[in-house]
Amino acid sequence: MKDPLFFWLSAGVIAVIFLFDWIGLLSETAFFWIVALFIGLSFLYLRWRQYWRHPEQYGYGTVVSKRQDSMTTVEQNVKLYWVTFRFQSGEEIELQVFRSSKFKELNEGDQGAITYRGDQFVRIE
Repeated sequence: MKDPLFFWLSAGVIAVIFLFDWIGLLSETAFFWIVALFIGLSFLYLRWRQYWRHPEQYGYGTVVSKRQDSMTTVEQNVKLYWVTFRFQSGEEIELQVFRSSKFKELNEGDQGAITYRGDQFVRIE
């Protein structure tokens, strides 16, 4: 178990939610939204923790391609941005770009010092 604190806090929150539901303090709608919120926040926490676990890495390279995906959730359409870089060593890596403004600034053929953390683009200079 890599994060026992997160595990025990999650187990406690889930137990309290089910206890409140069992004794009738939550309506079905409230129960659904609380569970959905808890799952969403858990996903964000795990993603944040994964991001900060990786050190920043650097390399000089070129933007090879860009792509944009859409993911539809219950109430919104989320856009995901990806950029493929080719480093001087010949290695290609696809990195996720979280801000659409950064994605729009990058053009195929751009070159520079690339900074990334895990699978996420940080900047190009």
